[in-house]
Amino acid sequence: MDTVAFKYDIGDILRDKVTGLQGVVIVRAEYASRSRSYGIQPREIQNNTVPEYTWLDETTLELVESDVVDFGFEKLKSGWWHPWF
Repeated sequence: MDTVAFKYDIGDILRDKVTGLQGVVIVRAEYASRSRSYGIQPREIQNNTVPEYTWLDETTLELVESDVVDFGFEKLKSGWWHPWF
């Protein structure tokens, strides 16, 4: 099986080219069709509530800034993430 080659990393800030939604990548997935999606968490709190993350297709996203949020995980050579503790 091929190694997944995601274009963006966990912790990057991305913007959706269609809607303008911007947020931090908190999760990503690859499907059997080989398409890749990212869970984008907006950083703004609205009405004292943290908005839910939204799944968006990789083809509609653009990088705003990389490695903005450090979740305390170390990226291994295999591409998998591993906690430091």
